[in-house]
Amino acid sequence: MNKWMNLFLWIRANVFVHLPYGLVLKVGKVLGWLLYHGLKSRRQVAESNIKKALQLGSDEARKLARSCFTHLGLTTAEILLIPRVTKKFVHRHVEIEGIEHLEQALAEGKGVVVFTGHFGNWELMGAVVASLGYPVDAVARKQNSSGADEFMAEVRRQYGLRIHERGFSLRAAFRALKQGRMLALLADQDARGRGWFVDFFNQPSSTFSGPVQLAQRLGAPIVPAFFVRTGRPGYRLVFCPPRQVAPDASIEEMQNQLQELTTTLEDTIRQYPEQWFWIHRRWKTKPLSAEESRET
Repeated sequence: MNKWMNLFLWIRANVFVHLPYGLVLKVGKVLGWLLYHGLKSRRQVAESNIKKALQLGSDEARKLARSCFTHLGLTTAEILLIPRVTKKFVHRHVEIEGIEHLEQALAEGKGVVVFTGHFGNWELMGAVVASLGYPVDAVARKQNSSGADEFMAEVRRQYGLRIHERGFSLRAAFRALKQGRMLALLADQDARGRGWFVDFFNQPSSTFSGPVQLAQRLGAPIVPAFFVRTGRPGYRLVFCPPRQVAPDASIEEMQNQLQELTTTLEDTIRQYPEQWFWIHRRWKTKPLSAEESRET
């Protein structure tokens, strides 16, 4: 870990975690403003995505993109608070909805596939769930910056999250689920040529099929879960009813399941559009035309 990352972690450990919660949020808003004005290319991606997905004009898309960056700044600042996430923090700041759905799924003893996305504060969600005593694994891609990757790994270790890098061996996923653990999958980014195309905001979208394939192979229930920022300040952690994928499900049936899960995510984003990761090039991969399909 380089000296700058060491300095950053020292500041977090000795300064930032002691700041009042309200002040942390103010820092987050400033950070969001800086990101909005500093990341021009990502701002353009967000505005373009918002226009196409939500059918908004340029002015409305620009306004929503600005709110998206504000949320991203808040999310980044809050990650630095993860060492303060205890049961007391959860009791004070988090409203939990549908915990009975998670308990029902865990009671089956086959582990639980948690379907979620880059919505709300997904990192804080992992810390909250772990603080409640639930065993959590997650799949995450390696960060582009080695310093950022080391930082996120250190943050996740602090709250007991076991991370498997995207592209990991299926054995690790099988092992986690067979141990009765929760396996969180962020399944809302472009899956390139490896994905299944489903409808997402009325556009064909290459989507990771891992949630339904793992559920089919191991009989583990799927529980969609989302961490919504509310205005108290605080959050609402929502667990949806569990879904099952039959062990003999056909590819078409599994694609339908993936579509239903994706629609659940879309419905949530439509309620809180500023809380989704619009800066990602979600629709970069296009489906092959009929002629291209014949050629391959």
